[in-house]
Amino acid sequence: MSMVLRAAILVLSLCGLSAPAAAEPPAIKAFFKRPQVREPKLSPSGRYLAIQTAGRNDRMKLAVIDLHTMAEPRFVAGFSDADIASHRWLNEERLVFRISNSPDGSTRVMAGGLWAVDRDGKNGRQLINSYKSFITNDVSLVSDRRLDINWTLHGVPADGSHDVIVMRRRWGSESEATGAQLARMDTRSGLTRNLSAGLPDYVVDWLLDWRGEPYAVQAFQGGKSRFYKRDAEGRWQAWFEDDGYNRRHPVPTWISPDGQMVGEKSHNGFTALFELDPATG
Repeated sequence: MSMVLRAAILVLSLCGLSAPAAAEPPAIKAFFKRPQVREPKLSPSGRYLAIQTAGRNDRMKLAVIDLHTMAEPRFVAGFSDADIASHRWLNEERLVFRISNSPDGSTRVMAGGLWAVDRDGKNGRQLINSYKSFITNDVSLVSDRRLDINWTLHGVPADGSHDVIVMRRRWGSESEATGAQLARMDTRSGLTRNLSAGLPDYVVDWLLDWRGEPYAVQAFQGGKSRFYKRDAEGRWQAWFEDDGYNRRHPVPTWISPDGQMVGEKSHNGFTALFELDPATG
């Protein structure tokens, strides 16, 4: 039996679940009840399993299981009036998570925010504000240096650091030419490093390399998609252009450390992957 399966059995046993009688249909409220366990995700080494599980007040909280010791899951983060909705490992020691609407309608969240915490529940910090100011928490979360609600998590660098890549969407009151901007944030200090120097106008999407550094961007204006690639000096250079509604070229989505590039495009009614030439797109 795998360690992950054993961990799931452990969690369910702790929740006191029992198999329903075969002849009994489930109660209507069961369709709206939060699951006891969801979103299991292994740490990079595979030793720890992070899960979302129902805690006090039936709110979804973040817990971590040590698959070597198989001890009881440790609750590391949670709120008394909101549910944790998604989480990701940054490295073996630290995670980030967001919140969302509750399935029973008891909590409405307009912006999911972003928080970080160590796998032992220490060193919690709120990174991005949530549009729900009355949210409270069961762990002490430092709130200084929080980004505004128009920021969101863009990705996690695969370098084992405590950093995340965050993206800023323009406010409705800003010029349409204001594009989506990117920054790298240290989840321990809350400090950010701007990645948008010299950015073209109207940027809607970013492609990062394996280090989490900007490689290419897509700008959209007047039905045209214009792609730019960053040169060795960090300047954005025109790469190729496409029809924004009836695309002829795959959209670059991934680049490897050795320069192999993959893109996505509709093909025969499906979304397909294509190998791309990094020089021409």
